Amino acid sequence: MKKSQFSVRQVQEYAATWYLQEAAEILAKLETSIALGLSTAAAEQNLTKYGRNALPEAEPRPALIVFLSYFWSIPVALLTLAAILSIATGSQVDALVIMGVVVINAVLGYVTESKSERIILSLKNLVNPTALVVRDGQAIEVESQTVVVGDLLVLKPGSYIAADARVIESQDLSVDESALTGESIPVAKASHALSKQDIPLAERNNMIYSGTFVTGGQGLGVVVATGQHTEMGNIQALVTETKIPQTPLEIQLERAGGQLVLLSSAVCILVLGLGILRGYGFVEMLQTSIALAVAAVPEGLPTVATITLALGINKMRQQGVLVRRLDAIEALGSVQTICLDKTGTLTTNEMSVVEIQTPNSKIRLEDSQK
Repeated sequence: MKKSQFSVRQVQEYAATWYLQEAAEILAKLETSIALGLSTAAAEQNLTKYGRNALPEAEPRPALIVFLSYFWSIPVALLTLAAILSIATGSQVDALVIMGVVVINAVLGYVTESKSERIILSLKNLVNPTALVVRDGQAIEVESQTVVVGDLLVLKPGSYIAADARVIESQDLSVDESALTGESIPVAKASHALSKQDIPLAERNNMIYSGTFVTGGQGLGVVVATGQHTEMGNIQALVTETKIPQTPLEIQLERAGGQLVLLSSAVCILVLGLGILRGYGFVEMLQTSIALAVAAVPEGLPTVATITLALGINKMRQQGVLVRRLDAIEALGSVQTICLDKTGTLTTNEMSVVEIQTPNSKIRLEDSQK
């Protein structure tokens, strides 16, 4: 078996220039052909070299981290401090009640998030897309994860495009690329090489991309990138680098917690000072100040917030929407205005006349239908 001399690094270096090269040149570089495609042995070799055609899956947060995350907030820290102060002043019952509230809050949030995570993970097993490729001169159906660089994709209406590919044959071929570019109108594809450098992705009409699908015509495409090296893989990499910002509720709770700490500390110090000036004992006034600090902490605040968000997740689940994290519900609930300019992506891509304006009158369509 002839070993391919085209390395993984070269594939990545050519990624931005495939649309500039002629189809015959690409087929020669990838050691494949229109008539035969890859051999089974070459496909196995490329699968070993380039890896499976799958995007890296984000590691789910460990269960312990999810549980402990509900203890990492200023309100919960205040409750914990209040419990410690209660124990120090001999109020073990108060401390037990406070810590019970904290633990219930953490358990409730953990159970809700874990349930959503399990449902989302189970959905991955329901979809197992396939692709029609040419190997050893035969068109065969394979799992999309086993598609490799050099494979010939057989493109037909309704075909799911499993990897980034260069079009080498096109007969009125059109592809819906809305998942990648946001444009709902199908894009006509051709097989000829482009001559202009640095063409935007949406205008590379001789390339097809993973995650899109064929809407019309037919053709052939040779796979030039799989898995994390596809355009979808690049988008995923950018998304994973983005830090999750604090939600408005988190910001408000943190601000309220900070203000509560300052205010209660100032009041406790003032009470302690006034008591000592009036002749009361230091220990007695210290216990009184600690009692005031404990009373100032809102024990039910974290639990109320968690219960509200958990109810929101359950409500969304009833509507067929899965939410992985509690804070996502709060962020969604904070949305007041949505501005859209992608007809067909989030809408039905249909227009209808609702009003006709003439020089002498104005006719509304619903009025004429009555």
